[in-house]
Amino acid sequence: YSDPLINNIVSVAALIFGVYIIGHGIALLSSMFIEQFVHRTFGPPSKIITRSLISTGSSSAHLISNMSEQIKATYTRPSSSDLFRLIFHIPALHIYLVMYLFRLLGFYESKISGFVITRVQRRLEQKLDYADNIISNSSWFKIVEYACANDHAAAMGKMYNYLMIYGLFRSTSFLILSSMWCEVYFWLFRGGLGFMESDSGNMAIRFATLSLAYWVSFVGYGKFSRRYAEEAVQAFALSEKFN
Repeated sequence: YSDPLINNIVSVAALIFGVYIIGHGIALLSSMFIEQFVHRTFGPPSKIITRSLISTGSSSAHLISNMSEQIKATYTRPSSSDLFRLIFHIPALHIYLVMYLFRLLGFYESKISGFVITRVQRRLEQKLDYADNIISNSSWFKIVEYACANDHAAAMGKMYNYLMIYGLFRSTSFLILSSMWCEVYFWLFRGGLGFMESDSGNMAIRFATLSLAYWVSFVGYGKFSRRYAEEAVQAFALSEKFN
């Protein structure tokens, strides 16, 4: 265009549209590669929460037990998508191993009482004719989530805050893990982690920094996705709106 103002407006609009599309793309990829990996390896938050209904020992021990069962169920006969996600997480496997061996899983441990889960089960049975046992599958949480979103504005406000936070951490985790793959690519073509090579850009330090950043972001995603689910469960169980 001959008018500079119009050119500037078009450029800004194109930039905003481009950022919007890229943001949605990152959110979609992070959902596929981070969220689904967590659900298929650790178990979805709704399943972790219902463990409190049958737990008699420490929540950490039951989380480890649930994780072991989930890994066995998922990777004994993995689907092609599970294998593809697992391959994508190869640069972070050492982080998961340390978390598992040293029981650094408190961020994903449910703080919900079994009494709350029992109350949710009863309300599902009474109000929605939900006949299934609540610990037998995870479809019950979608019902609870939908009920809170439509009938409990205060709870939905808190849930939305957690949703935004864990979505940010999920996307950040995807970007950091992608950066770790870039470092692995550099290592394959340079033949070392940079301990001795003066021109390597200190790859070992960069990879260690990325590992730490990924751990922080991954923990943030797990913590706030659990808080999102717990907020919905407690609102559904304890609010008078669902009497």
